[in-house]
Amino acid sequence: MRPSFCLVRAWVSSSVPVREPLRRIALRILEAAGYTVVCAANGVEAVAWLADAEGQVDLLLTDVVMPGMSGHELAAIVTRTYPTLKVVFTSGYLPEAFPARGQLGPEVHFLAKPYSPSSLTAKVRDVLDRT
Repeated sequence: MRPSFCLVRAWVSSSVPVREPLRRIALRILEAAGYTVVCAANGVEAVAWLADAEGQVDLLLTDVVMPGMSGHELAAIVTRTYPTLKVVFTSGYLPEAFPARGQLGPEVHFLAKPYSPSSLTAKVRDVLDRT
């Protein structure tokens, strides 16, 4: 699997502090695949960082369930500013348990937990390759 031709920043956001090791694993997997990855502890931190990123982020990888702000709320906020930002939601819950996924548009992508390194990198590559 080839890394992106350009600098790619992927965002990994986990739901609670206990998930820090999981966030670090995802970070290592994506960095090993050639991506530049920035992590945030929660949605508020992600919004703040993205506000300073000036559109240099290609993909947001976020948990659906997070403290203070859901992944759907995070995606809705940042895609208003960066409408071309691609979003991958991840969760251990079944997708049917989430609020209307269509509210965020037709290009909503989901990766179920637990995921393997190859399924994570394949999902990220697939979503980035979509126009």
